[in-house]
Formats: sequence, structure tokens, C-alpha cells
Amino acid sequence: MRNFTALFVVAALAACGEVAPDAPSPAAETGTASPSAPSPGASPSTSGSATRISQFPASLQGTWGLTPNDCDRSRGDAKGILTITAEEARFYESRARMIDVASGADGGIAGTFAFTGEGMEWQRTMRLTPAEGGTVLIREDLVTEAGAPPVEGPLRYTRCPLKESVR
Repeated sequence: MRNFTALFVVAALAACGEVAPDAPSPAAETGTASPSAPSPGASPSTSGSATRISQFPASLQGTWGLTPNDCDRSRGDAKGILTITAEEARFYESRARMIDVASGADGGIAGTFAFTGEGMEWQRTMRLTPAEGGTVLIREDLVTEAGAPPVEGPLRYTRCPLKESVR
């Protein structure tokens, strides 16, 4: 039932292009929102030509950082790091796997993800959209399960250089 509710909310948001006034506020693993990131209703939606997927698209795979320091492998404080493989998204202290996700014509994906980290489990409905020729990734939280860690967003990640990225 929870998945159905989350999908309904995503469909409703995509249809109207706005966040409902009583919708939960976007929530971050870590970091702060970029002032140049789009507002939740402004990013391309995955509605319309959406296709259900079970793996992260190759265009989103790689290592991303909220700050340039997040891409430095020698640092132990890279709290804004995000590494995406085909199977999961790994954050500094948590991991996310797809539950019910669709891809869109814009190269982005949106849907419900199961998170685990620091002995907790939660779900989050979010959108990941590539921007600026694949060098930027915009993460928007659309719906957050009660008890999930709060995130300010949308978040703007920059692709880490290959020589420094963690794979």
C-alpha cells in the first residue's frame, strides 16, 4: 500500500508540476542545496514516456560530490559523496536500492528507493536528473517516509574526475 501511495504522489506531482503545500519538505544525506539547482516543480519529469527500470542507467553511474573535496579519495570527511552503480546508490553513511523506479526521456529517473544506514531502514521517493551534459546530477526528494533523515534540496552533485573517483 505504501508503494501505491508513493506512486500516486509522484504521479500527482508530475501531472501538476508543483509540490503540494502539505507535502513533506525535501530532505539530504548531507550537504546543502545549491542555489542554482532547480525548484522541485521545474526539473524535467519522468512522466509521459516513463519506462520501469531495475538498474541505474549508465548515464547516472559514477561518483558524484556535493563539493570538490568530496571527490578526494584521501579525505575521510567526504560526507557529500554519492557513488552510483547499476545496483545501488551509496552515500556517505547509507545505501539506496530501487523499489519502483521509472526512467524518462530526459535521462532522469524517479520513484521509490529503499534506504539502509546506521542500523535504520526507510523509504524515499526521489528524482535524479542529469544536467549540463552529464557533468551535474540533480537530486530531488519528492516524498520522505516518516522517520527518514531530513534532507534540504534539491541537491546539486558534480561528477568526480575518473582518476579520483571511487568505484
